[in-house]
Amino acid sequence: MQLTIDLRHDLDVAIAGELQVWGHVASDNEKPLDRYCLWFEMMEREIPLKPYRVQRSQELQSSSEAQRLAFVLSEIETVFHGGLSVAPYLSARAAKLGKTGRDHMLLHWGIRHLHLSPISTKRPNGLVARADELLFFRIAGDVVYFIGILPHADPSAFERKGLLEVVERNWPHLHHRLRTGYAERELNPTERRALRRGNVMHMEEIDGKLIMPTFGVSTAGSPIDATRAFDRQQLQLLDLERMLRSQPADVFPEIAEFESAHVRLKGMWEYGFDLVETLTGLERRVQIL
Repeated sequence: MQLTIDLRHDLDVAIAGELQVWGHVASDNEKPLDRYCLWFEMMEREIPLKPYRVQRSQELQSSSEAQRLAFVLSEIETVFHGGLSVAPYLSARAAKLGKTGRDHMLLHWGIRHLHLSPISTKRPNGLVARADELLFFRIAGDVVYFIGILPHADPSAFERKGLLEVVERNWPHLHHRLRTGYAERELNPTERRALRRGNVMHMEEIDGKLIMPTFGVSTAGSPIDATRAFDRQQLQLLDLERMLRSQPADVFPEIAEFESAHVRLKGMWEYGFDLVETLTGLERRVQIL
């Protein structure tokens, strides 16, 4: 059988199409990895629609802010529990591509934020009224971790090391622990902001432990996790291509006697890829172990 297949190219074309919808204009020297990192960063800002469990930190649970904002906190928890969209509570910058909308706190610390205004304040642009307080949280798997609430007007809110300390006390498994020891010196919020904007990765010292909340970014500002995901998926797609070339009937037994076939990548899912044989329209979901 003559099989036409280039799954890695299909992935790149699909990502380029999505970026174009977001307003991206490709440059002549742009590579598939460049496009993937841009796409990955946009997808990281979006929160997958699925039911989540919500955990509150002890510090948040006992805070006066949580009591005062109990209604909207409960409202947001209900949205997460139901697998609904929290997009109305997000920052307006979340929909902006590239550096314009870059969320340095998410890239370096894995921490997101929502505006604590009720859905009843939703405006024509689809966002709730910009709130005086922000809820900071992390997501891992199907769990949302409510860390704390800080004033929106606080110029150092997004560099507050206290948020990391809350995570470390309540959910230390969310951090990458490098070694026991001490950093050379303590950074202040202004210094953290400068390092982030310069795409410099740095460790934080908490109670004698050196931790990194995420793997940060490259010197070009691309998430390290994006590069790792790209490399992993490229290898998975290459292995899948090789398997299909040698044993196409294992996935598409209906085409075993065909003289030719054309298999394309239709999409991705949490545990693998969706394929389609274009001559017959047959579709298959392939799980990658």
